[in-house]
Amino acid sequence: MSLHVTFVLPGPARRPGGGHKIVYQYANALVSVGARVTVLHLRPDRGPVTRVRRLVRTSSYAVARHWRPNWFELDPRVVVQNWPRQAPRYVPDDTDLVIATSVLTAHFVSRCAASRGIRAMYLIQHFEDWTATKDFVEETWALPMERVVVSGWLLRIAVDLKLSATLIRNGVDGREFPPGPPVTERRPSVLALVSDQPWKRTDVVAEVYRDLEGSRRDVRLAAFGTCPRPKSLPRGVRYYRDPSRSQLSTLYRNSAIYLCASDHEGFGLPVAEAMASGAAVVSTLNGGVPDFAGDGFNFQKPGDTAGILGEIHRLLDDPVALSKTALDGQVVAAGMSLSRSAAAFVNACMG
Repeated sequence: MSLHVTFVLPGPARRPGGGHKIVYQYANALVSVGARVTVLHLRPDRGPVTRVRRLVRTSSYAVARHWRPNWFELDPRVVVQNWPRQAPRYVPDDTDLVIATSVLTAHFVSRCAASRGIRAMYLIQHFEDWTATKDFVEETWALPMERVVVSGWLLRIAVDLKLSATLIRNGVDGREFPPGPPVTERRPSVLALVSDQPWKRTDVVAEVYRDLEGSRRDVRLAAFGTCPRPKSLPRGVRYYRDPSRSQLSTLYRNSAIYLCASDHEGFGLPVAEAMASGAAVVSTLNGGVPDFAGDGFNFQKPGDTAGILGEIHRLLDDPVALSKTALDGQVVAAGMSLSRSAAAFVNACMG
């Protein structure tokens, strides 16, 4: 295969991130079938900067021109380049397909593809209205590019906007996240992802944990994320910042309950990973998770701390319900093969 695919990401991810991870997984899948792949980390232009700041930025990118993520095993055949601005000259001349990966790269990719007469694709992993206005996000969706969305709720937005899109849900690597012991044999425990993004609702996680710390002293409480430890977390909560892949897998496999309190999720990859690992999931109605999990779970309204607590208490008090929820999640995750998702994405790239 001579196809050359270039992904454009909005800068490098020094710490684990779901959006970057999906791109890296698809890059690996493409080179495995003989395609050539370039991953460009191009820092978006965000208004005027001082001359000194520009020089510092340019120098730092020059030093790390070929930096590769140390938290993901990217195939050595994938070419990685990092540049301090979005400029067409950084896109290889022989690119056949250039792929936008966020609202911050969509306009650049669309212009670049049009000027060269090559294919453009937009990998849409969320409705990014925390990065830009709703109108601007919808404007990027309408750009003349092929669209791939990762969730049914995103597909419905595309349909409402009278746009075509291909649905390819994310997959879970069962080798990376194998099931742990039966959930009823695990210590009573709750694990959650926290973030400095307000819509991830770390405030709700903290409130739930404060209640559990006071009412159920036998329950181990843990959280992980890429941000510094949130000050709102109770002192008794063990926090893991930037856990390695093996550490994260261990956390999932040893937790009885995984809590997702987000107001909205493009997909909700950590939830799928926790399901694969055998944890019982308590989640909000956040778009992404209900879409892939289906109707067999007792989802709570976003921001409903009392409802989330009630569901956690119910599962901790009822081993049968806890076991059923965990097993139902494993069935869902088993149907979300990474190899199947990757193959579908490769086929979409083939055109």
